[in-house]
Amino acid sequence: MSEIERYAIIKGKVVDSNGEPLRKVAVTINISPGNSKNDTTNRDGEYSFKFPATDIKDIQLSYSLEEYTTKSVNIYIVTGK
Repeated sequence: MSEIERYAIIKGKVVDSNGEPLRKVAVTINISPGNSKNDTTNRDGEYSFKFPATDIKDIQLSYSLEEYTTKSVNIYIVTGK
């Protein structure tokens, strides 16, 4: 099995309403069942998580920065060939 088939990489970029990257945003990812990781965006507003593909069913991402409202996003995985 290749690296791509064994792992799922979830990455993104957090920006403000003007499209400018937000650094030091706390990003939490919850992978069911009960598997979570935390990260902080880099200076370009980017984050990245890597999980074994078999662990991923439903995903919830939460973004948090002091002067902004916390935002949560649900991601649903569709599998099939």
